[in-house]
Parts: sequence; C-alpha cells; structure tokens
Amino acid sequence: GEAQVLKKEYDKALENFQKAAELNPNVVDTHINVMAVAILMGNLELEKQEKQIIEDINPIFFQEEAGLVRFISLYKRMGRIETFVEVLEKLMELYPEKIEYFSTLAIFYAELGENQKSEETISLLLGRSGELDLQIQNFIQKIYSGEFLPK
Repeated sequence: GEAQVLKKEYDKALENFQKAAELNPNVVDTHINVMAVAILMGNLELEKQEKQIIEDINPIFFQEEAGLVRFISLYKRMGRIETFVEVLEKLMELYPEKIEYFSTLAIFYAELGENQKSEETISLLLGRSGELDLQIQNFIQKIYSGEFLPK
C-alpha cells in the first residue's frame, strides 16, 4: 500500500490497506492507513468511518498527541484548512508547553497573510520567559514585514 501511495495510486493503496484492516480489524494502524488514503482521495465518508473504527478500538486515540499529529500534514496538503487549524488548536490546548504548535499555526496564518491571527496566536506565548518574549517580538515584526508570505 505504501508504494502505491508514493506513486499516487490511491485506489490500489486503499484496496491493499483495506485487506490488511480486514485481516487485522482490531489493529489501529491498519485503520490509520485506510483513513490516510481516504483523506488523500477526498473520501470524507470513508475517512469518518475509519475515524470511528479507530475511536472504537482506542477511545482516546484522537485525544493524544500521537493521534492528533498523525494526520495534520495530510489535512494541510489536501487544503483542509479548517481541520488543520482545529487540530493545531487542540494540540495547543492539550500541550501548552510545546511552543512548536503555537509557532506552526502562527506561521501558517502569516503565510496566508492573516497577520492579526498570526500575532494573536504567537502572543499566547508571551510572559513565559524574557528570552522567549524577545523571540516572539522579533517573530511579530517578521509577520508584518511579509517575510512569511510565499515568494
């Protein structure tokens, strides 16, 4: 299945991953693969179905960091902006000590030219330490200079 994904042969990949899921119905990873291909194919119904199966097997999978980050790059790649932002916001809520989630969302907003949202997101980190505050102020200056806009 993975070789077919790399070749963008999603129908073949899906068939292989679904066979694996049938053979191992209680193994989360088999359903993760099916869900990932469903996202790549834009098959929302199958994505939702597989997500439910994953949650039935492991009810906290999408409440944990490993589960949340598993699909985030696919959401962005496929233009699922609302879902991408939703997952990052959930990660920021669950793991406020991990500044990478704040900075990823702030950079994303800056790339879209949404400077106010970018500043609001990164400013949530202010007050943690003097050194970090200086880095955040520098980041905010870069937002408004257009540095993050695609060239």
